[in-house]
Amino acid sequence: MFWLLVVTFVLVYIIQLILGLRQAKHFAAVFSELRRQGRVAIGKRKGLFSAGALVMFRIDDEGTIVEGRRMTGVTVLARFRPLTDFDGQQLATLALGRDRRYSAGLRSAAENARDNYLIITSGGVAAEPPTALARHTRRLRSLFKRRSPLSA
Repeated sequence: MFWLLVVTFVLVYIIQLILGLRQAKHFAAVFSELRRQGRVAIGKRKGLFSAGALVMFRIDDEGTIVEGRRMTGVTVLARFRPLTDFDGQQLATLALGRDRRYSAGLRSAAENARDNYLIITSGGVAAEPPTALARHTRRLRSLFKRRSPLSA
């Protein structure tokens, strides 16, 4: 029984590794295709208990979105799909807020792409967004954070 579990675990790990490599190859192919046509802004939102999202916007010299691609999901089977809703909009002024047409992950990834674009165009270096685990840890800490008593 023990060896059956070990063999099953190893097989599942190998399958996950192969599918993860295929997904990385797909990312590289899509990025290369967009990059050959112009500048590309990338935004990401990593998910721990929810679906993550990755967006790529091909932009022209004025910062207008020409073409968009999105990848959302929780598995290594996710692939890039067209995202045409933002075509023709200025990336620098892209604001999704609480637009319910898109998932929270997609909104966050698009806003991350906008922030990265603004940082890079101003000459800075875009920071890596916090991981899902870091976001959840920060939320837990804020719940148990000791609050100072109000002074009278």
